[in-house]
Order: sequence, then structure tokens, then C-alpha cells
Amino acid sequence: MKYLILILTILIACNLTYAQKKGRYVSDMGISCQISKVDQDNLLVEAGGSSDVYERESGKVFKCTTPKYANYRMRVDSETKVYAYQVGRSGTFYTYRDDQAIANAMMDCELSDKYLEKMGTEPGNAQVWAFCGQAGAIICATEPGSGRDEQIGTIAKTLKYLYTSGQTPCADAISQRIWGGQ
Repeated sequence: MKYLILILTILIACNLTYAQKKGRYVSDMGISCQISKVDQDNLLVEAGGSSDVYERESGKVFKCTTPKYANYRMRVDSETKVYAYQVGRSGTFYTYRDDQAIANAMMDCELSDKYLEKMGTEPGNAQVWAFCGQAGAIICATEPGSGRDEQIGTIAKTLKYLYTSGQTPCADAISQRIWGGQ
């Protein structure tokens, strides 16, 4: 027990945190924020038309410095995951999303290409095939367990407004499990 307390004390004293990636972070509901300035003690978070500085409160927790949002916190869980919350309330996880990697994957991804080609051959469903192509690009650009299902789930949720069948229009890009879970 005394060794556990010693280790925890050292970790707190060293103030160890992850090196946070700059860029776009997306929640499983598709809400995004931009973390554009990162240093040892500050994060610049842009969301919903506002730009707020979060300064380190303790350890991995950052506090918003804007007076009207003084109750807001952001906890850095890894270099690609943050948890945003208000004190005393549950919050939301945000995952780093490398939009450039997805764009690059769309340029060299057979699964994405399959649906982008369908846009030309079946123009009546062009929007459906565009969403399927985007889901395919995400599969090509991301690793399982990296927030992939959440990103594809967001696409499926939007696609259901256009495609009202109970079955996914592109099971190889949006699985029936993800489609049915939305």
C-alpha cells in the first residue's frame, strides 16, 4: 500500500499528461470541436462559434477561463481522447479525427471507390452512395477500436434520413449491426 501511495505521489508531482494532438475532435453524436493550441498548461478549444482557453486545473484536467463557462472542464484521457463536462454533470467523450487521412484514403480505397462509381451509374441514389463511400473511406483510414464505429454510426444516422429501408444500403461499409444501432 505504501508503494502505491508513493507511486501516485510521484505521478502527481511530475504532473504527467499525454501529448495532446491538435486538430478536430468528434463526439459519438457527431458534435465537433477544434483543439488548436496545445502547450503544457493550456488548450485552445473552438466550438459552437466560440474560442475558449482551458488552463490546467490539476493533473489531466483543464478548466475553462471564460467566466460564463467557468464550470466547464476538459479531461485529457489520451493523446487522441478528451472528456468534456460541467462540474457535477456527466459529459461527452471526443475522439481525434484525422480528416486528411480520411481524404487520402478516399483517393486509394477500393471500398470507397465502389460507392463513388455508383454515384455516376445510379444518380438517383447519388447521396446514398456518397455516404457509403465516406463510410468506406473511414474503414480504409482507421483501425478497429479507434472510434471507427462511432464515426460510421454518425454517417448511418444521417443516411437514415435519405434511405428509409430497414436494411443498410452498403453492408460492407456500414454493417447491419451499426445500421440497426442508430
